[in-house]
Amino acid sequence: MMRARAHLGSLLAALAAGLPVGALADTELKAIEVEAVLDAVAEQRYAAGQKVVFDREDIASLGGLSVSEVLRKLPGLERGADGMEGASASARGMARDSVLILVNGERPTASGRHALTVVGRLPAGELERVELMRGGSAEFGVTAEVVVNLVVRAPQAKPSRSLKATVGLRGDEPNLQLTGSVEGGVAERAWTLPLTFNRHRMPVDQQRMRGDPAGVVADERTLGSYRVDELILSPRLSLKDGERRLTVWPSLYLNNGWRRQQLSAGGVDTRVDRERSDMRIARLRADASMPLASVDGRLGLRLAVMDGDRRTDTRRLPAVGTAAVEALERSERELTGSARLDRAVGAHLLTWALEGAVLSRKDAQEAGSATVLALRRHDLRETSAAAWFQDEWTFGGADGDTFTLTSGLRVDGLRQRSGGGQRHTEAVSPSLALRWAFAPAWVLRTSVGSGLRAPKLDELSPVVTRSAGVNTPLEPDLGGRPGLAAERIQRFEIGVERYLGGERSVLGANAYFRRTADFIERTLADEAGRWVERPANVGDARHWGVELSVRLDSAALAGTLPAGGSLRATLTLPRAEVDDARLGVRRIANDTPRHVSSLGYEHAPSGAALRYGVQLRHTGTVRTARASELQGTNRSGTRIDVHVTRQLAPGVDLRLAGENLLGARDRHARVARDDDRRWQLAGRDGGDRTWLLTLEGKW
Repeated sequence: MMRARAHLGSLLAALAAGLPVGALADTELKAIEVEAVLDAVAEQRYAAGQKVVFDREDIASLGGLSVSEVLRKLPGLERGADGMEGASASARGMARDSVLILVNGERPTASGRHALTVVGRLPAGELERVELMRGGSAEFGVTAEVVVNLVVRAPQAKPSRSLKATVGLRGDEPNLQLTGSVEGGVAERAWTLPLTFNRHRMPVDQQRMRGDPAGVVADERTLGSYRVDELILSPRLSLKDGERRLTVWPSLYLNNGWRRQQLSAGGVDTRVDRERSDMRIARLRADASMPLASVDGRLGLRLAVMDGDRRTDTRRLPAVGTAAVEALERSERELTGSARLDRAVGAHLLTWALEGAVLSRKDAQEAGSATVLALRRHDLRETSAAAWFQDEWTFGGADGDTFTLTSGLRVDGLRQRSGGGQRHTEAVSPSLALRWAFAPAWVLRTSVGSGLRAPKLDELSPVVTRSAGVNTPLEPDLGGRPGLAAERIQRFEIGVERYLGGERSVLGANAYFRRTADFIERTLADEAGRWVERPANVGDARHWGVELSVRLDSAALAGTLPAGGSLRATLTLPRAEVDDARLGVRRIANDTPRHVSSLGYEHAPSGAALRYGVQLRHTGTVRTARASELQGTNRSGTRIDVHVTRQLAPGVDLRLAGENLLGARDRHARVARDDDRRWQLAGRDGGDRTWLLTLEGKW
């Protein structure tokens, strides 16, 4: 009982900082061992579920300028993006919703972009830690292959100030980031006031080769630049009264973007595209935590409200013909909340929770020529509620911690309204996970669960965005499908870990299997003479594969790695197949990579003034094969990033980071067929190198 109470006390202190129970409760399984809190590998070992932790040193070694860039570089994830719609990523070769991103334990709504947009643009130094969790649970559900929890640094009462300036080049475009932060407090009150200004400049360099059914082949080159200016104000206030805690987190995000690109074919200019966008997001989040003596537990509460607006204006000016105009205005309002109770009973850690969210969105789209515009309006609304219970039971062995059995049940209800139609989705999702420390340095983990994943609002919206240039099956208009059904998912995972070097190094292997009924992929159709791509329930799908991971430090490989060196490597071998009911064939899932791998080395001896690191990422050929309808491949090459940090004085660092040193470009080739007609599209994008120089001081 004493062990369980100590476990719960440290757990609930972490909950007050906004962290999920599944992410931190496990870290204190051996509550008297402070090492389990401080060391990321030890925390991974004693976690009830599959978890990998990146602390501040690990985050710095990734070299990302912003939180979104850190997310894009995390080992085991691929095809991460840092676009206007916020942070995103994918895993295990699944492009759609395979990664669930939390912010201090907060689950996003179907929109999900707003908290991630604000947090994703913050400097990487604002992150305290990042947690990657695999396997099913009642807390996180089973629909996402990987859950990523971004833990933002909590304010400290100790007065401090910091300034950070980054300048550099992405290709030949200048970039700038300026960040200042003031922090302080007295007694039980702490606050931090960070202000960030980003000036992103990104070159546009695309090459395309097209072939149409008439046999005409055309080469096209697009050159231009994409500029974004951002201002992020994200203060945080923490109040304590004994064991009672309250955190208030308002944030304001302003974004102004401009894209200009010029298209040419055969050396002759054919069109100029201009796009201007403006975004504003205001958000307020409050977290409270308090002990409940009557049940010997702790209650956590969270409430967040958001108001966001965005406008995008696009003009396409051909050398000959009429200009095309498109404008989209979007306003979104969001209210989310949760309540949870955590309680230790003997060797059991019990959690009850309620979650709810209401999201409304209004879209107004104008499209046509400069003189004739068609106006479309569309309203969407989503209301969701969930209740879940989880029991983490630790037992067995001399210390009573050989086994940890985590059982749970999650009940979700969702109501979505798109235009005049409504849909209701309910799901009861059981889950079971086991951790077994079957030998002194070995841990086996396995989990099983099922659940339901509803479509996103964007996938239900009938609003169609017209393709930028020609309209073909390979460059279609994009739209949603109001009648889309939810996916039904079943998952199983099993993995083993071997710990080395006094728990500071680990080797891991994991196998996974997933079955999805009513699997959603994007499909093509000819609608009134224009090709439109929309999501559809194409049939049943199966995803499976193996993941291998290595984390080693110099203590585990004495004489092989220099003192202060650490090595991290991952390899994912994903496989997927779909029983396509529409085509009547069994095929691979769209955009499935042959493999995804990463290798990183960090040299940071204790007390050294010079630190450096290198990271290599490679994705094998990504394939699409929809019978004779569509065939495609994508090759992204190998990316190498490096960074060197020199301490100029106590509290003052100078850092040089280089990204994509090999100039790797995305190369793609696709062929589409419709009866006896054939279209071909091949091209390459990107390849720009980035150099960033950062001067940072803290006092």
